[in-house]
Order: sequence, then structure tokens, then C-alpha cells
Amino acid sequence: MNTSVAKQRILVCLDDAVGANRLTQQLLTLDYDAAFLQAPEKIQPALENPCDALILGSETFAREFANLALWISLCPSLPAVVVWLNDESIDVRAVEAFERRKIPVGQISPKDQDSVHLAQILATCSDSKTAKSNPLIVRSKKIAVVRSLLEDIVDQASSDTTVMNSQTWSTEHSGAEGARANGNLIWLTSLALQGQPVAALSVCHTVEKELHDQPAHDNLLRKVRELRGCLEQELLADKIELVSAETRIIPLCRNRVLIGRPSTIRDVDVAINCRWLSRGERGLCLSFVDSGWFIEDLGNANGYFIGESQLESGKPMSLPAGRTVIELGRSQDRRAPIVLTFTRASDAAVVIAVSVGAAFDKMGHQAWPTLQDDLIKRWVVFADSFDLGDEALSDATGLGMRSASAIVSFKDGFWVSPSLNSHFRLNDRLFDVPVPLAPDADLEIGPLSLRIVRCREITPTTDRVVEPGQFTASHNRASGAAS
Repeated sequence: MNTSVAKQRILVCLDDAVGANRLTQQLLTLDYDAAFLQAPEKIQPALENPCDALILGSETFAREFANLALWISLCPSLPAVVVWLNDESIDVRAVEAFERRKIPVGQISPKDQDSVHLAQILATCSDSKTAKSNPLIVRSKKIAVVRSLLEDIVDQASSDTTVMNSQTWSTEHSGAEGARANGNLIWLTSLALQGQPVAALSVCHTVEKELHDQPAHDNLLRKVRELRGCLEQELLADKIELVSAETRIIPLCRNRVLIGRPSTIRDVDVAINCRWLSRGERGLCLSFVDSGWFIEDLGNANGYFIGESQLESGKPMSLPAGRTVIELGRSQDRRAPIVLTFTRASDAAVVIAVSVGAAFDKMGHQAWPTLQDDLIKRWVVFADSFDLGDEALSDATGLGMRSASAIVSFKDGFWVSPSLNSHFRLNDRLFDVPVPLAPDADLEIGPLSLRIVRCREITPTTDRVVEPGQFTASHNRASGAAS
């Protein structure tokens, strides 16, 4: 029996029910917690509970990959996916959809379904789900570190009554650095176990400073740093929005982004659910190549215009510094119902905004159901990092920051760092070091207040046919089908 994989929860949904039953029984003999899902529609509700892996038939995987990628990204444990191949190939587009969400994908052939090989495949997927992407692993490691810290505190308490009497974090009632650090440690473990990771992270940094130059406490310092790593991984998110009263900023750390309507074929980075835009695979592409930004028309039916010139499909155009206005769906009288604005705020960041054009009227709402939400969004595409206080970027996003600044970067998730000799607050905790941009937290940078939320998924919708005469003659070209 392979005890290293015992108790892992595996869901099975194969195209062949007989084979699925046989595989489920095989997994049970290997001491997995296996369950057979008789139909693809059973997958979504089953994923509401944590699981380690989902074994799918290749037909189900190819047919349902768009929905599956969304369902799994919302699953509390972000399970790995193992594809049970019925043929010799796997859909590259589907794999790409999963990889972009950091969902591990493995594959196995029915001819290799012996117990040893199957266990190896599942173990490989489990290993690839590191603490950076698996909340269950992060939580388990955090509890283990807290338990170890508590044991150290109890050991020291037998010879230090100050520790036993320290119930709260207080620097006023402890004269010695060691006693103050121990008092903070007690509070730190309490916050970590109570599910207050931002507050616990703040105390971690405080304790690290207190223990930094005390060789006698090197072991404690190592454990505090380990706990800080767990808390940071717990708070990290790779899809967020920074929300103020006037705008919604969506940071995208990409060298290449697709701009268009949501698509079932390709993930769309800048998703605007407007009928004048084509699906992402035939919309616009913004790319960062050799320290330069380029914009490319991938084949939109309505055409993109910059001034008097139209972008040529398949021919990238260099994006100059400053503001570039692109009109979409211009009609014969040279008016456009939708306008995209690209502001190259720096060599490393571009801000994208969408607005209505001169040809937009009340009938346009029917072709743009997410209009009000899209108009206040600002997508910040960056290659490495960007400064929220940069003048051009601040103007393009509508933040209006002048007296304060902070740097946003990406490494396994979004981080915020103070500018030189500055600080910021996260959930009213003061930080002068980089910390994760934690969803459901409040970020204060000088007078600016932003709410951090998880980025909402936009589900592709079925195209609606525009009835003849619905738009005036001058709008006919603008409202043409954009498939």
C-alpha cells in the first residue's frame, strides 16, 4: 500500500462508465479517497469540496475545458487534472487554458493504467502542486510552524515568568528585547491560528526586527521567517482588482495580452463583452518585445482605426509613448461607436481603457451588456513592475496620486512595495516592506484608499443576432457581426 498518497481525494469522470468504475475501485485499493462522477455536469458541484486530482476522459476534457478551467480555478484546493487519453493527442488549447491558471495537467494512456504507473502520475501532479498553489498545503505547513513556535515558547516559559504573564502584544510593559519578542510571539501565534493573516504578517516583521541581532534566538527567527512565508503564500493572488470609488484597476503581468470579447477557445486577458469587438482570438493583441510595445489586429471584422489609418491585420504596429486612441467600427460618416485608449505610461507599462464613441446611442446598450462596468475599468499591462504614483499612469488610471507612491510587481502573485523612505497600510497595518496584495483587504497609500478584490471571471455569451433596422444606416457597419 502506498501510504504517501493515502487520503488524497480523487474524482473520476471518464467517457467510459465501465472503465471509470474499474479505475475508481483501483484507486480505492491504493488507499485514495476516490469518487466516480457519472456525468460532466456533476463535476462543478463536486469541486465545491477540496480534492487533489480530477481524472477526465479526453473527450470530456476537450469538450468542457473552458468551463472546467473556470470551475477548478474557483475550487478551494486547485486540484491537478489528469487526462485519460483515448487517442494519441491532447488539445493544446485546452492545456494552455489550464496552464494559464496554474492548474497542473498530466496525462495517462489506458495501456499504462497499472497501479504503479497510475500512482506515479498522481504523485507527480501532487508534487507539482506546491505550497505556492495549494491552499491546503500552505495551511497545513502554517499550523505545523505555529505548533513548533508554541513548543519553543512553552520551553522558555519554565525559566521566564514574563512570557507566562504576556497575554497581548505590548512593548510598554516589557523592558528587555527578548521578553518583548516573546510577548509578540504569543500574539503572533494567536493571530495566525485565528485566521488573521495580514495582522499576523505585520507582527512577523516586528518580531524579525526584534530578533535580528540576537544569535541566541536564531532558531526562533528561522521559524518566524518560515511562518511569514506561509502567511505570504496564503495571501497571494494572481487575479485581482484595485477598486476605488471612481475606477477599477486590473493589473496584468504579461508580455502578451489578448483584447476582445470573452471566448470559449482562448482566454481573453482584457475581456470586454461588447458586440463590436471580436472574440479574443480575432481581437487585438498587445505585446512587449525587445523593450517595446506593439499592437496588432488579429482579424476583427469591424476594423481598427488610428486617426486616418487602419491597422492592417497580422501586422504589428509599434505603440508610441503617450496616448494612442483606436476607434472601432467606424461607419461611412467616420464616426465610431467604441474607442480604445492605450497610454504607454512608461517603457514597462501600458494602461488600457474603453469608452463610447460618437456613434454610440441608447440602442448600443443591447450590444454591450457590461457597459457601465467596463467604462470604469483600467487594465494596467506591465512586463515587470509599475509605479502607482507615476504621473502618466496615475492620470490614465484616474488615481490622481501625487503625494504618495507604491510599486506593484508580480511573483507567484501580486505584491506591493513602498517607494523609497515611504510606507503604506494594509487593513490598517503599517508596512515598510513588500507584502502581497491580499484579496478582501484595504490598501491605503497616503490619501489614496483602494479595496483589493478578486478579479471576476466573464463568461462567454452566445452572440445575439442584430435585427434589420435595429440601428440606423450610419451604424450598420459598426453593428455588423464580429465573429
